[in-house]
Amino acid sequence: MKKSYFLFVLLSFCLFACNNLREENEMEEGEENENLLERYQQEFDMVKNPTTGKVPEEKLWEAISYTKNLKESMAPYFTTESSIWTERGPYFDSVGSSNGNRRGAVASRTEGYTSGRINSFIVDELDATGNTVVCGGVSGGIWRCTNFLAAQPNWTPVNDFMSNLSISSLCQDPSNKNVMYAATGEPFFNLGAVRGTGVFKSIDRGLTWTLLSNTAYIQRSFKIECDASGNVYYATGEFGLLRSTNGGTSWTTITPTGTSNECTDFEISNTGRLHVSLGFFSSRVFHRYTDNPTTVTSSSWNSSFGLRNSTVTARRLEISCLGNILYGVTTNSAHNVDSCYKSTDGGATWVLANPFSAYPTGVTNTQGWVNLTLMINPTNTDEFIVGGLDGYRSYNSGESVGIFSYWVNSSPYVHADHHAMKWWYVGGQERILIAGDGGFFYSTNGGASFEDKNYNLRIKQFYSCAIHPTTSDYFLAGSQDNGSHQLKQPGMSYSTEVTGGDGCFSFIDQLNPEFQFTTFTGNNLRKSLDGGNTFVGHQLSANGSFVNPMDYDAVNKKLYANEGDKKFIRWNNPTTNATHNVTVFTMNNTFNGTPTAFTVSPYSVANNTTLFVGTNTGNLFKVTNADNVANSAAAEANTTEIGNGYLSFGTIKCIAIGTTENHITVTFTNYGISKVFTTTNGGTTWDIIDGNLPDMPVRWATYLPGNNNKLLLATEAGVFYNNTALGAATQWLPSPGFPLVRTDMFRIKANDNTIVAATYGRGLWTANLSQVLPLRDIQLSATSNKENMVNLEWKGIDATVNVKYIVQASSDGVKFYDIANTNSLKTTHQYNQPIMYYRVVGKEANGKAIFSNIIQVKSNKSIKQAFEINLNSNPIVNNGGFNITSTQNSSIAWQIFSINGAIVQQGRTSVLTNSTQQIRFNSAALSSGTYVLKVSNNNNFSVSKKFVKQ
Repeated sequence: MKKSYFLFVLLSFCLFACNNLREENEMEEGEENENLLERYQQEFDMVKNPTTGKVPEEKLWEAISYTKNLKESMAPYFTTESSIWTERGPYFDSVGSSNGNRRGAVASRTEGYTSGRINSFIVDELDATGNTVVCGGVSGGIWRCTNFLAAQPNWTPVNDFMSNLSISSLCQDPSNKNVMYAATGEPFFNLGAVRGTGVFKSIDRGLTWTLLSNTAYIQRSFKIECDASGNVYYATGEFGLLRSTNGGTSWTTITPTGTSNECTDFEISNTGRLHVSLGFFSSRVFHRYTDNPTTVTSSSWNSSFGLRNSTVTARRLEISCLGNILYGVTTNSAHNVDSCYKSTDGGATWVLANPFSAYPTGVTNTQGWVNLTLMINPTNTDEFIVGGLDGYRSYNSGESVGIFSYWVNSSPYVHADHHAMKWWYVGGQERILIAGDGGFFYSTNGGASFEDKNYNLRIKQFYSCAIHPTTSDYFLAGSQDNGSHQLKQPGMSYSTEVTGGDGCFSFIDQLNPEFQFTTFTGNNLRKSLDGGNTFVGHQLSANGSFVNPMDYDAVNKKLYANEGDKKFIRWNNPTTNATHNVTVFTMNNTFNGTPTAFTVSPYSVANNTTLFVGTNTGNLFKVTNADNVANSAAAEANTTEIGNGYLSFGTIKCIAIGTTENHITVTFTNYGISKVFTTTNGGTTWDIIDGNLPDMPVRWATYLPGNNNKLLLATEAGVFYNNTALGAATQWLPSPGFPLVRTDMFRIKANDNTIVAATYGRGLWTANLSQVLPLRDIQLSATSNKENMVNLEWKGIDATVNVKYIVQASSDGVKFYDIANTNSLKTTHQYNQPIMYYRVVGKEANGKAIFSNIIQVKSNKSIKQAFEINLNSNPIVNNGGFNITSTQNSSIAWQIFSINGAIVQQGRTSVLTNSTQQIRFNSAALSSGTYVLKVSNNNNFSVSKKFVKQ
């Protein structure tokens, strides 16, 4: 990864420095050598299905769609005045005095701002001023601004529905510039920290987006682009190169025969020739080309000659073209750029311009698999720029290259890890735009200087957060590749990057807040003994995970962290000025797995800490007197497993403690297993309370203070809450006002119940916990008789006589409809379904809505099916249709839903008693993918069936 030469030189001349300064500088040097592969592997292991060993690509989209539907069903009962959550940003940042990774100046300031990771962007060609830009955050969704050239761009998120998807590539259709495409899913192996679900399409310049359902199975996207006629080409990380000639309605695989299913790049020349690069992490890369891209088949591509003459392994090939001039750069087995090739005949033959081995490996510095982009000067084909760690330029067709942008300690400043570039001219003015891990950087003078365009682009990816116990609006948060941030202002605010590199866990001592901690990867920590004004670095060990789990003991001033398989480490003196003192515990007989979660009991007392530890094998342990055990044998003697075989086999991410150590909730992040477990007897027995949660990672949990039944969950689809824990019947609702984005952590300020949430892509959010988990409840109960008449009664806890109650019913527990609007506390309802769901919404005068628990009522009699439906075939190729066989006269409505819940076709008919009627629908108009057919009658009886259109 990144290498700070300034710090390297500084260390060479500062051997006489004090020990603490030496430790700090060593760690600053270390933080520029992060192992991104380790990070991706860690995330993959956390979320994979333990049985299959894979991440099920459809589950994230199902969870997002389910959450979106739930939010829509709740939306009418919440007003903007009753918004619960407040976005805190940051909307821009600066670098603190303790941060060794200084940023260089930009054109308008002495220091640049950063946002978060961007893989792709569109400079909207319908805006001649160049002010309209659309970009894709890696996990912040799609953002848009209309004054890009201003000092403070007005970036706004397009919608919260896409906030949890990695936007890997964006393009605009040259034949209809209102049309844009977004390809989702980081393409790096099957390890991408943020998943994808194919391609979205916009027909209104990026304002609204619709999933092309026939691509929903695709998780990994390298690039999407349109040719001059509007045909779409889609480079994927698992299915090769795809082409659509009908606006994404259907796709054809055109991967060249004998190459690779991992298509990393393609270029469409202004001559009409299509060039494609294939091969990723393999021993060989391929270049193929065609002059007939709209009709080319897998077997009709042309091969080129002379590219990659070396026998050395090539892991990736990035290409750029202008007319018949092409450049290609390749990476070797160490993922460094090692060669540059040039073609002057449209890619038919190539010449090795110069191996890059003579130049610094800092071009990509072992990260060429993830950070590599290439662009030819549109007015001078002898000149190109290549982006990796920094920006490099060649003026002589690749014979030599030189650095032209710097990520640290120099100018012009462009944040490290480049993912996309654009180089163009407007009115004779040269413009360069670079996007990467730190956001946007823009030059109007050929790269002599840059100005960031990150103001208001609130897409920081936070792993963690911490909150000050007494000072209002004071937070710490650790972010991916953008350091650890300190926020100290009310409302939407700016931040100070107090320490650099990747920011992981953060802590503020809740008893003595002058003690504060940020962390880099592994067991590299920084401490502040002066309330966050200055930080000093400590490397406790060379071990630990990339984002290393840990927890801090404010009572006894100790810190506990993962040290590896069956090991944890204790930092014994984190609040002193002395050199760090640590104890490593190897738990040979007691532990199973690697620690993935630590929680210091809030009921620990002086000289007696209770520590809870969860592992990647689903084991949960309780260590008593953890602050005093002197060695591994003593630690084992004080350790008890309290999971007792009840918990899932997977990764424990969070251990939450209720009013006593007997009340514990544990959450898991893996797909395909139960996610939320709770115990009321210290772990002797456990209940699974997943309830209606979709199958998705649950990364954190917290109890409402003083209440062991109410919980808040940080999930892959935002924040969920419950009113009471009822085992399998527990009902979870998405928290209104919170974006639909991966959420990693909560912290609570005890004296006023402020809760802060760290999101991985939308920054920090805060709320008052009593608003998120209302103290007032509506407790609903139900009884039904033989005639399926249900009696519903409820209690409004602490409710006034002015509360209006809306009683709702549902046949699926997601889509509810109103059946009564009353001031009463009871009602009745006749139902004609095998299972019905009921809930009550209480609306207070201030606009605040309170939702009851959801009651499931099963039929007390055998309900005679009003009708049956049978599809003509499944999957459907053509001639789509179904038969309705009715047992009574019915007025029938039918609907076909896409995988994202949109109605794509519908109709109505009437069916007579004991008759069968055939219904046809337009299957030719359906794209390939999965759909749901729902048929309902006028008595609210419905039947749904899923089918696949090929």
